[in-house]
Amino acid sequence: IRELQENSGSHIQVQREGDVPPGVSPTDRIVEIGGRFEAKAEGVQIVLMAIDSMPALQAPRETQMLIPRLLSTPNELQDAQEMSGCEIEVRELPGHDEALCNLVGTIEARVKAAQRFLTRLEEVMQDGSGALTE
Repeated sequence: IRELQENSGSHIQVQREGDVPPGVSPTDRIVEIGGRFEAKAEGVQIVLMAIDSMPALQAPRETQMLIPRLLSTPNELQDAQEMSGCEIEVRELPGHDEALCNLVGTIEARVKAAQRFLTRLEEVMQDGSGALTE
């Protein structure tokens, strides 16, 4: 993890097994990636590529990520699918401001989709209104 942090400039933290919101499998591990926008975007790519380089039987072919519920609208999902080529499914998590997003596709498509959500979140936060453009 230290090497991934140094290569990306981001802060990467892996949560303990079982430390997940309701609706997420307790055997899944959550990886938090923080820092400046550019560092987070690089961190997402480096972490997903590192996981993808695991031996074939261990490497997942899908990526789950928590996204703010306001980014789980049909328009946002369609935009992310079209620009990434990734299949995206979303499941609401009752009682949470996040939704569980399942990204299925090549590693390149999953990285693009994850970075798209990160970019949209950054745009919404900079706007300050919390509103999304249609």
